[in-house]
Formats: sequence, C-alpha cells, structure tokens
Amino acid sequence: MYTAPFNPAASNKLRGSSIPLPLILLLLASVFATPALAKQSDRSQKINVGADHFESSQDTGITTLSGHVVITQGTLKATASKGTAHADASGRTARIVLDGQPAHLQQLMDNGSLMRAHANTIDYQVNGDTITLNGDAHVQQPGQGTFNGAHLVYNPSSGAIKGDGGNQGRVHLTLEPRKTD
Repeated sequence: MYTAPFNPAASNKLRGSSIPLPLILLLLASVFATPALAKQSDRSQKINVGADHFESSQDTGITTLSGHVVITQGTLKATASKGTAHADASGRTARIVLDGQPAHLQQLMDNGSLMRAHANTIDYQVNGDTITLNGDAHVQQPGQGTFNGAHLVYNPSSGAIKGDGGNQGRVHLTLEPRKTD
C-alpha cells in the first residue's frame, strides 16, 4: 500500500485544493452519515456454490472451483471464472477468494438499493465481514456513490469503504449528493 510522505505544511489541506482538510472530512462525514447497509438477513442464509468443476480436500479445508463460478448467500451474489473456498477448523466456510477478469459481486442493501462491485480478485472474509477487492476495483453504492482504485476494502455490515490507488497512484470517488425531503 502506498503511503505519501508527511508534509506538515500541507497536512490540513487536500492536495491541489484551497479547502481545509477538516472541512472536507466534515463534508464527507455528512454524506456518509446514513450508510447503505447490507441485507442483515443474508448472514444467516446458506452459502450456495455452483461451478463447472470443483476439487475439495478435507485435510486442507480448501475447495477449488473453476468455470462459471456462482456463489450466493441470501441476496449476495458473486460470479467469477475461478474460486477458492477456505474452511475454518470447524469445517465452516471462513473465506472465499474469487478470480476473474473481472470477478463480480452484488448485494441488496437494507434500504432496497443494489450494491455492485467488480475487481480482478475479490476476497470475502465471511467471519470478519470484509470484502477486499484487488486490481481495477470498483464499488457502486446507490445513494452513496462510486469508488474506484487498485485496492478497495468494503465492510457490508457498516457500509464503510477504504482504498488506495496502488501503482495507479490514485483512487477516484464520485459522491452522490444527499437527498432532501
């Protein structure tokens, strides 16, 4: 992950902007004050897996999937050309890694909107409830905005998202205006 060197003179202003950083952070916080949360009932649903081929080992707890991989859990749906599922010590699915050009993910949010994401690799930590997207990563949250970067980490329970530009050097955010009633 790229970390820019600390510059005390620029630390309270966003690079290239005359707007003080604390004001920008306050504006961003107001945009995300009511995050879109993933459908809470999805976590209690079965994980269903479909693929053209699979190979599984009880010794390692790893299942490899290939060809038209489709994984669903409630309203969450993921598609990829290859997938690897990792079981924890009790035999429950703990992690699913999807590879594709790109791999896709979508999930219905509690507010009824549909979150869509894609990346070259999607790493879903089932127990930690985090989704890491690597390589040309994109997340679209209706009512919130779109987020693009080389690396994004998304938490479907809280709606929190963070990212970096990697070798591309930058992330791109498009924030939707807050709707007024």
